[in-house]
Amino acid sequence: MAFTILFIAATCSLMSALRATEVVPRVDTSSGILIGKQSHSTWQYLGIPYARPPIGNLRFRTPKPAFRSPVELLVQEHGPACTQHSSLSFYGPDLPRQSEDCLTLNVYVPQNTHSEVKEPLAVMVWIHGGAYLVGGSEQFPGHLIAAQENVIVVTLNYRLGVWGFLTSGDSTIPGNMGLMDQVLALRWVQDNIASFGGNPHKVTIFGQSAGGMSITLHMVSPKTRRLFQHAIAQSGAVTNQVLLERNSPRWTPMLQQLASSVGCPTDTNLVQCLQSVDNARLAALDNMFYEPIVDGPGGCVPMQPALAWNTSVRHAPFLMGVVKDEGMAIFDMNLPGIDKELALRDGIDFNVAMKITTMMLMKLYPGPDQPFTSLFTPEQMQFVLQYYYKHPEDSFDNLRSLMSFVRDALFVSQTQQAAGSLQQPTSRNDTFLYQFVYRDASYPEEPFPMGPSHAGELKYMFEECSTSEKNLCNSIIHAWATFAKTGRPSFLNHDGDDVTWLPYSEESKHFLKIDLNMGSDSMQQDLLPEVNHFWNDVIPGMIDKFPCDTGSTARRRSACRARTKLTP
Repeated sequence: MAFTILFIAATCSLMSALRATEVVPRVDTSSGILIGKQSHSTWQYLGIPYARPPIGNLRFRTPKPAFRSPVELLVQEHGPACTQHSSLSFYGPDLPRQSEDCLTLNVYVPQNTHSEVKEPLAVMVWIHGGAYLVGGSEQFPGHLIAAQENVIVVTLNYRLGVWGFLTSGDSTIPGNMGLMDQVLALRWVQDNIASFGGNPHKVTIFGQSAGGMSITLHMVSPKTRRLFQHAIAQSGAVTNQVLLERNSPRWTPMLQQLASSVGCPTDTNLVQCLQSVDNARLAALDNMFYEPIVDGPGGCVPMQPALAWNTSVRHAPFLMGVVKDEGMAIFDMNLPGIDKELALRDGIDFNVAMKITTMMLMKLYPGPDQPFTSLFTPEQMQFVLQYYYKHPEDSFDNLRSLMSFVRDALFVSQTQQAAGSLQQPTSRNDTFLYQFVYRDASYPEEPFPMGPSHAGELKYMFEECSTSEKNLCNSIIHAWATFAKTGRPSFLNHDGDDVTWLPYSEESKHFLKIDLNMGSDSMQQDLLPEVNHFWNDVIPGMIDKFPCDTGSTARRRSACRARTKLTP
């Protein structure tokens, strides 16, 4: 009897899958003929291979386009996430399905696109965040955006950690493999999205955190110059941060340490040995050192972002912003000495805050030669510490100050620098700035009100909303989609009417305050000006080796060259 029930259930499930397959258009692509599924008012094509598996002798190499499948591909489930070392809790629990063979993407198409729409649809390509260490496209289903706003949404996986960003300091292991994965996925979109009813000439790339940082790097990369038309960076930008160069001598000891950890020689057989190391063994290592680098002429990041944003930024409409309490990310970064429950109860010791601040300054402005060094002198480090920590004896003030430092240095200042750079006569891009401020009941009220946190806006874009928050979800999705369609966003007020989002300029400094209920008064001016001045005027002027033409105005460039005095 039990067997009969199971047999009937399996047969019904198979028949349902076949019926769903019958009504979903087959799509002919460079990867093969795809058979997707129907779900949530969209046609979904999931787990499409856009690159060959980066395994064996393709590990640590620039990705190669996927071979075309000789048979029809059933693409109805997400592919596994790329192998990753650990999780950051604001992206949820560890992804259970991980593999080194992970370079797939997903396409969400509004249902009946082919029969009802005369013009090709705008395309939105999502690049997930996760500090270049964790995350996967499966966490961000695109059906809500696609169905609500009649756009095509593409999400993708790219290599992370050591697999995506290791470098040997030369072309042997070039580095930036994860960025090149993104580039190849964007090329796949250009070659194939028309077959889904999309417009390859109306592509918007958007991403959050490391995804947003990737967006800002693509804005100045020659590799992606013709692969998108609009860009959105959420809580992530690389503009005044200093990246390590590929020829930095710092890579040699790091590579030797990696080789020693997995039992590989450091001679000419090193790469072949690293390519043969078991994937699980690599996954057990610390991947915190691996992130994008400056890989030089012909590379994905040919020069320091601070210079590139002043000389070679794309002429493309750009939307960017932050959440109000980005500094809450400290509770999810696995930082030494930080336990969320204890910190909320007792605050944090000044020595802990000082060590974390110093560590992050070394990461933002690394010394070119030796690990754990910085472009900052000890006196300049002390200057930054004194600027933020006014009452080191007060543990709750230390907590608030560390959160402010992280918010300002990692997120707000970089975003403001991008907005300012886009107003120069050489670029003059349409620019739209926002701050997401809505706090739901889940955020702490003690020892002081916190939230929304880093990544706090994502659930309003990718998850079903409660009735009370529905207008907020609709407004964010509508703003992002109208920007993708036209390059000029509008948002919905509490009555559901369109309201114009005023562009940012050096004079107006407009930004949109995104909250539960919005109207024309949601447009504000001059987001955290003191943060902008400190990190984009004072700090570049302090550092002798900082590229000088980084600012968006003559005032900033003059301040840089004048080497601003060390006075708070």
